[in-house]
Amino acid sequence: MNLIVLDVYPVPQWIEVGGQVAAIVILLFLSIFVLLSVALNLVMAFLFAWLRGKSEVIKKIRPRVVAVNEASESAMKGVPPAEDEGAAIKVAAAIPVNVRKADEKVEQVSGRVADAVIEFRARTVQAKTIVKAFLMPGLLVRERRPHGQDLASKSPGYRELMQESSPEEPVEPPASEGYEQTVPSGQLKHASSR
Repeated sequence: MNLIVLDVYPVPQWIEVGGQVAAIVILLFLSIFVLLSVALNLVMAFLFAWLRGKSEVIKKIRPRVVAVNEASESAMKGVPPAEDEGAAIKVAAAIPVNVRKADEKVEQVSGRVADAVIEFRARTVQAKTIVKAFLMPGLLVRERRPHGQDLASKSPGYRELMQESSPEEPVEPPASEGYEQTVPSGQLKHASSR
């Protein structure tokens, strides 16, 4: 079979050379792209294999972490860890117990310090009052209150509470069958008794 090629339009020589250069450049870029993609795929394969190995290590660590958490929670409830447990679990179980003991110790010491400060202040005020009573009795003046009046009645809150709890209701005098006239108190002072 013979092919007949017709040269209808003659192609200049420089276009043929340019086409061949372009084909070489395209093949060069294509080969570089293939090499880079193969290298990237190899790197990703090694990276995923390494990551898979690390995830297996994490899966092995997880039961240990769960055991440590359970041991610390049971230690907070007062249950000690078993004797056959590992050192990490025993240490993790000891931490909440030690923290609780330290907290109780701090509360005891702070309570004793607060009691001592209160006692010291009370004794200081007591000593000052005794010294004033014996050495300068004129400085101790007691406040005089009318009979039946106490400190609570001076409080405005106490007065408001008493007014709210017992509102004043007008009381009508009982109907009398005797005299209906009123006598001023001035007339009663100078009146003669019968």
